[in-house]
Amino acid sequence: GREIRSPQSDSWQVLFLQTNGFFDEQAPHLLKRLADIARSVALEEKWVTMEQADRLQARVIEWHQQDAPGPGIPDPRHYDMDSLITVDVMCSGPGRDFL
Repeated sequence: GREIRSPQSDSWQVLFLQTNGFFDEQAPHLLKRLADIARSVALEEKWVTMEQADRLQARVIEWHQQDAPGPGIPDPRHYDMDSLITVDVMCSGPGRDFL
């Protein structure tokens, strides 16, 4: 799925990579690594038991593409309802890909 988050242009687009199992099929090792990180944090912080941690899975996987000029963050409509842990991964290099 795809969503435009910027009200007056398409400068902020979000792709939902979990749709139809796309991310699991294309990057299973990365998905496992991110899930393992989330599980270890949940266990370390005692948010879940070991049995519960074994059942944790990715609910939503978003790829945000922002082009300048754009609305930036924060997006007042964004929230992570029903998520135990949110993991953010920056795929751009500060000072290299943007200033």
